[in-house]
Amino acid sequence: MFTDQLKKLFNILGNNNVRIVGGAVRNHIMGMPINDIDLATTHSPQVVINKLSANNIKVIPTGIKYGTVTAVMDKPYEITTLRIDDKCDGRHAKVTYTDNWQQDAERRDFTINSMYMDIEGNIYDYLNGKQDCLNGRVVFIGKANKRIEEDALRILRFFRFYAYYGKQLDKQSLQACIDNKQLIKKLSIERVSDEFIKILLSPNHIEVLKLLQQHKILPYEYDFNYLNKLKSNNLFARFFAINGNKVQIARQLKLSNKQIKTIQLLQDHLDTEPNKKLLRKLNTDNFKLLVQIQYALGQSVDVVALIKLADSWDIPQFPITGADLIKQGYKPGKQLGDKLKELEQKWEDNNYQF
Repeated sequence: MFTDQLKKLFNILGNNNVRIVGGAVRNHIMGMPINDIDLATTHSPQVVINKLSANNIKVIPTGIKYGTVTAVMDKPYEITTLRIDDKCDGRHAKVTYTDNWQQDAERRDFTINSMYMDIEGNIYDYLNGKQDCLNGRVVFIGKANKRIEEDALRILRFFRFYAYYGKQLDKQSLQACIDNKQLIKKLSIERVSDEFIKILLSPNHIEVLKLLQQHKILPYEYDFNYLNKLKSNNLFARFFAINGNKVQIARQLKLSNKQIKTIQLLQDHLDTEPNKKLLRKLNTDNFKLLVQIQYALGQSVDVVALIKLADSWDIPQFPITGADLIKQGYKPGKQLGDKLKELEQKWEDNNYQF
């Protein structure tokens, strides 16, 4: 975690004035991989900018309104001034800067995200976050209802963090999410979608999706027989656990056009026999996905043999092009296209040979 670049950052800002905060500390305690490293500091944003710029470090004012700047070094480091959040409207807050670490911790969402670590590896835990990490409990800081009113996305974040880190379900935090679930309607679909996809991809997705369905947190129901049989952690494969028109739901969730196209392709071929012809059409990855989806849906497919085929078969390219036919006297248009399809069909029927 403590790379030379990170140590340099601590040295520039002053070891007593900056600490690692949030997810990196949580994952360190839980022995999980650390991706991003965020920092908290007693310095104002302008002082941070001045100090970094004086040392030729590029600084981007990514969230300057809320006290956050990003230092671009071996990797980007978000650096946020200690603050108190005032007058939260469900998403945005008016902030007041502070030099009090505990006050900064108390404005955060969950105890497991409220810890700090200094350059020596010492952990500063004001709200029992370490014990909650070790127990696998996701607990709101302070009054859960107030935390949710400040930002309704915390409802979905509660389920997401439980899906990744939870061992014991905190009933009071769960009840607060249930009581305030109507606030989710105020959120943008993009923010909801981002959290939902993270839940879908989580290790404990089945238990959490059952909770979401049981308490009607989101307007979806799931095929748990399918999920229990599915042996894939792929987003598209898990997406097919959602009951209803998958393409329509993907559009509602504002998935990318590329993602929607893949879901449409898979949905269109759910009942198609998986063979070499389909493998050529879908490509290797999509073919393997489809086979796993078909199996989980109860269709009689030999998953092992078909995946072996997909991995071992060197998919041939049709050796004739439109340019070849034009040289033979065909003119561009429907006639040429029909002839190409006819020849490709004969080629496929003859085991990809002429």
